[in-house]
Amino acid sequence: MSQEVRPSVPHLRNNQNFYGCMKQVFRILSAALCAIVFAAACDTPDSEGMASGGNGNVVLEAAYLGGEYCGKVYETPSYNYYLVFSDKGFTKSGEYLPNARYYYVDVYSPVAAERGAKINLPVGAYAFDKSDSFDDGTISMLYSHYYCTDESAEYYPEKDVDFEDALLIVRADGEIELDVTLLDGSHHKVSYHGDYDLPAVPGSGADGPYTTLTQNTTLDFSNAAGMADYYGDYFGKGYAHWVFMLAPKSGTGDALQVTMMSRGVSIDNSLEGVYTCSAGGEQGTFYPGVYDYGDLMDSWYCYMQNRQMPNNGPWAPLVGGTISITKGDDGQYTVALDCLDDGLTQNRITGSWHGEVSVENRERQSSLQAISSARRMLYAPRVSQSCFSKPRR
Repeated sequence: MSQEVRPSVPHLRNNQNFYGCMKQVFRILSAALCAIVFAAACDTPDSEGMASGGNGNVVLEAAYLGGEYCGKVYETPSYNYYLVFSDKGFTKSGEYLPNARYYYVDVYSPVAAERGAKINLPVGAYAFDKSDSFDDGTISMLYSHYYCTDESAEYYPEKDVDFEDALLIVRADGEIELDVTLLDGSHHKVSYHGDYDLPAVPGSGADGPYTTLTQNTTLDFSNAAGMADYYGDYFGKGYAHWVFMLAPKSGTGDALQVTMMSRGVSIDNSLEGVYTCSAGGEQGTFYPGVYDYGDLMDSWYCYMQNRQMPNNGPWAPLVGGTISITKGDDGQYTVALDCLDDGLTQNRITGSWHGEVSVENRERQSSLQAISSARRMLYAPRVSQSCFSKPRR
């Protein structure tokens, strides 16, 4: 499941409000210094395919176009495409190259990428939006900027230059034109002609599939032990948060983990019920399995060997269907699942189990960190996947 390595640095999503306010301050403070820094940082020989005009103007035919597809972000209906234009691109390990130019453009479109298909920015015109509305047809100010390297190819934050204005046009023939005015007053006209395919980030709706199954599968839980962790009503919704697991007693065999929201709140009887798949966290639902930058989270099937999950599978996220849990008079539970994986042609995953469930009361340990840790697939390795992420500024 590994992909081509791309520069991977933290997102700013969680610090958006703080960063947005501070950025306005820095824009004012940096305006006076920007022209000096820009001249010093980018006084390099013209790259192949680039011609520099006078008065700080740059005309560049980009040799590289990369980035990522983020899907829906924030509370908007738009879909986020993050583009990086460059005259040279990056090293194979995702590092900057010497004497290179990089244009980071944060774009929002009404059109979603299709899962399993090549991801390109949809045809249209996209205008710079200083208000950062993240509306359709806009380029955000928050994440859009220009950077160039010197001979050392080291990253220096002071060399970042914000956009003052921008217009991006994607034509039907695939040609892309970026017209940018930087905060220092220089004007850059960038074009790209060629093929590209943006990787989809986990959770974007276009990532995956992550299943390794190629056909309908019936799981064998005859050697499995049942376990359930109870986290109580941590989110104050009137029902409980559970993590249910089936694992082979011998350490080798089919295994299951499911993150569920029960219909009741009591540890004594709320585990029972019929659960349907939903990402909304409603009563009587289980969360779909997701891949989260190396972690298999929430609801997954996997085959274990010697109490470990092999790096090559088999495994599959559960993204649809139902799971039924009933408790008999003898205190034993019966579990039946009829689920779907995330394959382009979805495979059906079925199975049943009967036995005692070892329940752990973790209500007093409940915290966002504890619940997040519990949601990670038991014994799962960190699966290698890299993609280009919005850089920390």
